[in-house]
This record gives sequence, structure tokens and C-alpha cells, in this order.
Amino acid sequence: MWSEIDPHARHGLTLALDRLELARLANNEIDWFVSASETIFWLMLADELCWQKPGYKEETLADPRASKLSGFRYLWNLIKHHPIIALTDFMPGTAWSMPWPAVWQETHWKARRDLPAVDARYTTSKRYPEQIAAYDQWLAGQLVKVTVPAAASFFDCRPSAYR
Repeated sequence: MWSEIDPHARHGLTLALDRLELARLANNEIDWFVSASETIFWLMLADELCWQKPGYKEETLADPRASKLSGFRYLWNLIKHHPIIALTDFMPGTAWSMPWPAVWQETHWKARRDLPAVDARYTTSKRYPEQIAAYDQWLAGQLVKVTVPAAASFFDCRPSAYR
């Protein structure tokens, strides 16, 4: 776990994870997409701010949670040009007819072949092959509610409710 994260990035990532969890529990699709985009922003900012610190690259190679970060970098480059709804499959879940109607929906990252094209300037990065490999291995088809907090846990960040 990398604990030398900028305190502002840690705070922003923790608050974003809180909002993501609240939006998921409230079952509000619009709020969920906004908070998911924000959480990925803070996750990538934390990664970016740590990149030049001694030992960071070695730690990311040694920790399986960090292996998702390159896949999120690929997503972040897409989010800059496309809405997050174009990157996910929002699957209706089970509806229960009770006094309080409850609906559970799950959101998965799309397979890479179903994603919009990446802006050409990102494909020239020497880390681009690593990013698409990480996306394919760790994120494609996986639940967003699992992959985002798992990657954030590398920075020892989790929603406040789980501290």
C-alpha cells in the first residue's frame, strides 16, 4: 500500500468514494455517473502526484491493487472526451415490489472493443500498451463498484463508512 499520497488528494479521493457509495445506494443513475467520473479523476490525480516519488513505481509493480491503475489511466483518457456512460454497461437488477420499491442495478466496465476510440495523441504514449493490457485484464467486464474502491485501497483510501 502506498501511503505517501498528497493529503489533499487523499481527502478528495475519500470524499469522492463516499459520494460514489451514496449514489450507488440511492440508485440514482445520473448521480452515480457524476460521482464515478469524479472518483476516477481523484484516483488518477493521486497516481500522477505520486509518480515521481522514490519507490512508487516499484511499489505499483509489487502490489496487485496498483495493477488496476494503468487500466484506469486508459479510462481517464477516454473520459476526457466521452461521457462515462459510453464506457459502462448499466444493467438493471432485481426489482422488489414492497412498500418501498427497491431496485438494484449493477454497472460494469465495457469490453475494450465496445469502447469509443482513444484520441490518437494518447496512443503514442510509451505506457499505452501497458494501459490497454491492464484494462483488458483487470477492468473489462468487471463491476465498477468493486474495481474503483479496490484501486483506491492501494492509496489506503476507502469510503468513510468503512474506516
